[in-house]
Amino acid sequence: RALEAEKDWAKLGIHIVQDQRLADLRIEIDRPLFTYVHTYLISEKRTSLMLKAGKVTAIDGTVASGRIAKDIVKLFLSAQFPMPTKK
Repeated sequence: RALEAEKDWAKLGIHIVQDQRLADLRIEIDRPLFTYVHTYLISEKRTSLMLKAGKVTAIDGTVASGRIAKDIVKLFLSAQFPMPTKK
């Protein structure tokens, strides 16, 4: 939900799927027990190539999810290339 709430998410043209068989990327989020550290890892599903890993310190998952979503959208925006125009 936090990703879809980001203002630039729609520009990316990326869809979130529940069925892992349909996904190109995997986003894993974890919080070690008894900590406020929320870690995330973005990898390409087929090759397991890690694209980005990071961590956010937040009191709960709701606060952390917003910060993680901002990082993910920023990464995807930086990887976007302009679409060629038809002539």
